Amino acid sequence: MKRLILSTAMLLMALSAIAQETTDTNRIAITEDGDDAIAVNNGDLTLTVNGLNFNFKGNTSSVEDFIVLTGDRDSRRRVYYSFAGCGAPSWNHLALIELGSNFLANTNYSAYSVEDADKLAFGSNKSVYVAINLAILNVALNPSRTLGFTMGIGFACDNYTFAGKYTMERRDGMVYPVALPETTKKSKLAASYLHIPLLFDWNINRGFFLSVGANIDVLMSSALVYKKPRTTIEGIAPLNPVNIGITGRIGWSRLYVFANYSFMDMFKKGTGPEGRRMAIGAGIYF
Repeated sequence: MKRLILSTAMLLMALSAIAQETTDTNRIAITEDGDDAIAVNNGDLTLTVNGLNFNFKGNTSSVEDFIVLTGDRDSRRRVYYSFAGCGAPSWNHLALIELGSNFLANTNYSAYSVEDADKLAFGSNKSVYVAINLAILNVALNPSRTLGFTMGIGFACDNYTFAGKYTMERRDGMVYPVALPETTKKSKLAASYLHIPLLFDWNINRGFFLSVGANIDVLMSSALVYKKPRTTIEGIAPLNPVNIGITGRIGWSRLYVFANYSFMDMFKKGTGPEGRRMAIGAGIYF
């Protein structure tokens, strides 16, 4: 290892000496869009790569003093990859975990009687939305990073709790309400999705930011869940396999509130009540 360091140091010192003998002894520069450069000044060689400066001191006999590292590694970097929140830049606005409440918007129960429609209704007080953004891509769209693009891949879970002591069953291709057993306390419809948010970020000023974009959710599983005793029945609810919608968030520093709205009905057409997934909540990232 020591021989490798010494050999590299000697080679760089030779390059520095050769550069000094050129007609322009103050500076020789090779640039590409201002990101990478080689500069020679008074026997010192400076390499700038992706915003990181490597200063090689030619007028010294000490290996420890020969290489001096300066500059900000992230001063010009525009693309970041992170996993589970590790390695994300300070201007990332997509939290590892988002929590909120979900419900159906633009509902239409015209295919059911008034009594059945009431029994199929969901209660918003215990309907919980959870999103986990595992892998995140951040791209700065301009040098000042006031504009950015964010893409995430993770999971989203919808939990719709029935308003009354009812659940649903499937008959003749449609879901209908059915009363819970006396020993069962409550029931809910749970669905999990592969979650892909696509966001355009605007870092306004002093930590305030605004993000708008789209969500793509691909259905992974769905189940009816009863509690006390806990029972899980999978595959009864005929949910749409893909949901596409819009998302928006506004926040300050590392805290934001968000709202998601789907353009598509949660149930397949003609199999259940009409209604579009919507969630409101908050996210905090570290």
